[in-house]
Amino acid sequence: MDFFESQDTAKKNSGRLVLLFSIAVVLIAVINTLLISGVLHFKVPFFREKTFVQVLLHPKVLLYGLGGTIILIGMVSLIKVLELSRGGSVVASSLGGESIDLNTTDPDERKVLNIVEEMSIASGVPVPGVYILRHENAINAFAAGNSIDDAVIGVTRGCITLLDRDELQGVVAHEFSHILNGDMKLSLRLMGWVHGILFLTILGRLLMEGGWYSSASYSSRKRSGDSHIGVMLAGVALMAIGFLGVFFGKWIKAAISREREFLADAAAVQFTRNPDGIAGALKKIAGYSKGSEVRHHQAEEVSHLFFGEGVERGLVGMFATHPPLEKRIKAILPNWDGNVAVIEERDSMGGAYTDVGASGFGGGYSSEVLETAAEVLPIEQPTVSKAAVTQVIDHIGNPDAQSMNRASSLLAAIPEGLKTAAHELMGARALVYGLLLSDDEAAKEKQLAELGRIADVNEINELNRLMGQIATLDQSLRLPLIDISVAALRMSSASQYKSFRRLVKVLIESDQQLDLFEYTIQKILTRHLDSHFTPTKRKAVQIYAIDGVKNECQVLLSALAGVGHEALEEERRAFDAGATQIRFRSGTPIQLQKDINLLHIDKALNGFAAVSPRVKRDLLVAAAHTVAADGYIEQKEMELLRAIADSLECPMALV
Repeated sequence: MDFFESQDTAKKNSGRLVLLFSIAVVLIAVINTLLISGVLHFKVPFFREKTFVQVLLHPKVLLYGLGGTIILIGMVSLIKVLELSRGGSVVASSLGGESIDLNTTDPDERKVLNIVEEMSIASGVPVPGVYILRHENAINAFAAGNSIDDAVIGVTRGCITLLDRDELQGVVAHEFSHILNGDMKLSLRLMGWVHGILFLTILGRLLMEGGWYSSASYSSRKRSGDSHIGVMLAGVALMAIGFLGVFFGKWIKAAISREREFLADAAAVQFTRNPDGIAGALKKIAGYSKGSEVRHHQAEEVSHLFFGEGVERGLVGMFATHPPLEKRIKAILPNWDGNVAVIEERDSMGGAYTDVGASGFGGGYSSEVLETAAEVLPIEQPTVSKAAVTQVIDHIGNPDAQSMNRASSLLAAIPEGLKTAAHELMGARALVYGLLLSDDEAAKEKQLAELGRIADVNEINELNRLMGQIATLDQSLRLPLIDISVAALRMSSASQYKSFRRLVKVLIESDQQLDLFEYTIQKILTRHLDSHFTPTKRKAVQIYAIDGVKNECQVLLSALAGVGHEALEEERRAFDAGATQIRFRSGTPIQLQKDINLLHIDKALNGFAAVSPRVKRDLLVAAAHTVAADGYIEQKEMELLRAIADSLECPMALV
């Protein structure tokens, strides 16, 4: 799976859908205008004297018929899209979902949270919110959001209680594929557009019902004759036109969704290297009486988001948002014999299923993972070949089984006290402060003095409680802890987050020295949290060639070359190793830039906000060669590379 190609594909699909929906809306508007023209031609004296074509082309008819319909659909769609822009939590809440407590003791909920955290660390993204649909006993799940910053994973109660750990991991991996490949934003746009077209059906039904009840009144009939009958007929016509739009909308939605489901199934197998996991989940859906059907009244609107078919297929599968289960299983297990396990259901409030219980791993980790956690932790200075550098880039947005095993071991190796703190708001804030404390005692004392002056006393107490464990924490566990903490930090109030950002800035700037790692930690936190508290519109892609960000490349490669290299000659060699990977059209090479400060780096990273995915890839290839110029990628350099990739919205999986 190629992350950058997936981003390009998602963009092309988005453009294609805009075109198709525009055509559908215009078609609906034309039919509506024809209807209005016909009514005016036969009912209004002024228009009876004109031909039908003259009525149709009358400026007011075109304005109110054609223009009015397009504006109405556009406004309703825009309102819905703006509502969905708040993130995946809006979708989860609309389905009756409840956010799972990050420190839950329920074994089923703990199981899914652990899997989501492992998948997040493996793929290099902050942990998304996890919601449970407690009243849905079917086996289903979904991912929703506009980006990885506001994504959520939703699971039905049946999903986490019926599936074992391998099967649930396959389902979560499938949903993470949608998060990483840009599918979610496209799916939310589909919801907004279809809602706008569906509004005509709703309006038509209201008119029809209003006309019916009014015409049923004798006094109304006496006052206005058959005018209410006309209103009722107009309502019927609007419903018919609305259903035409819904037909096109559902058809396009289903066609796009089916294609993406096959790709997400394939990605889940690649992530986990366990085809039996996701195939087992699909088999259980096939053998379960409730299948994957979600009963909530909003299920139809979000049907294309689900792991399995969320509503009845109907019309011989014409509007099915997912391929048939048999085809999906066969694509994963070509030699499947067609057998499925029959699962007996239980009542919605409790009691065990007869043949499936909680997973063998329960809510924690297997003994094998716990025993080998230390062995799997990074080697200090692994030798890196040119092929391995390419592999680093291939892991952007593309975790594999090795990434998953490594993430599981890292998560198991985090001290339980720090993990618990990362799941709580106060603990997560204190944890971030602790990770930003300097190794230099004098600098640390200055940082603590600044915190003591402006931080809340409870935060200081929590930091003091955690400092001992943070001081002995392996460096490889710092970014995983940051990834886990983001989920708890999202629970801050606006004022709490403002205070948190201020304190982080104070800690980073207190020693007046350039610490690029501290800076990238700040970038990770602010990038994934700023959009949650102060949503801003993302910059549209405007730069499609690396020449457009030449100065920015020079700054970032210079900063990377300075990490771990004190001698100017070594620094220049590292810079040249990366710079030679970039081919500028002008042919003019870039030069190592000294005296880089945080403002330069910040401006350079912001300059990449409007570039295409391919340009970001060119920079990251050069960055990987820069840090590997001496034949090694140290732990600090790999973390830094992952942090910069994350700032460019290119999450890098564990290697």
